[in-house]
Amino acid sequence: MAKAAATTLWKELRSSALYKPSQGRIVRQATAYTLFAVVVLGAYIWQNSWMIGVSIPWSTFFIPSEADATPWIKYGIPWAWGALGCWITYRLVNHQPFAEFLIAVEGELVKVSWPSKSQLKLSTIVVIGVMFFFGALLFVYDILWSFVLTGTGILRV
Repeated sequence: MAKAAATTLWKELRSSALYKPSQGRIVRQATAYTLFAVVVLGAYIWQNSWMIGVSIPWSTFFIPSEADATPWIKYGIPWAWGALGCWITYRLVNHQPFAEFLIAVEGELVKVSWPSKSQLKLSTIVVIGVMFFFGALLFVYDILWSFVLTGTGILRV
């Protein structure tokens, strides 16, 4: 049973077919682009931070001179992992269970009643106003309790 599942996963990773390409297109593309950005940014950060000044002695087995090895390792390894991550991301959004989930997400997003621009502005003003009110209230409570506890000697400044 486990061998059949592993074979199917391996076969699916090597495939380039799209699963239900016309359904859930917007959510699947947004998910894929976000994951692509994370993978590419991770490869870029890996290249510019972790691989600075890398000099690995075993690299002479692959490349004749040590001077040629450092750029190959510095750029090649992170971007090879980045390319692999992008392929896995592409396959992930076309993997049947995950694609079905994203298709369902887009179906639910269509049902949402989005607020108008004026409703959004008013709601934002109310939320920010309530946050400032409770922030000021907590500040007053803090000052009050600090005064009470310092006056009774429980809290020492």
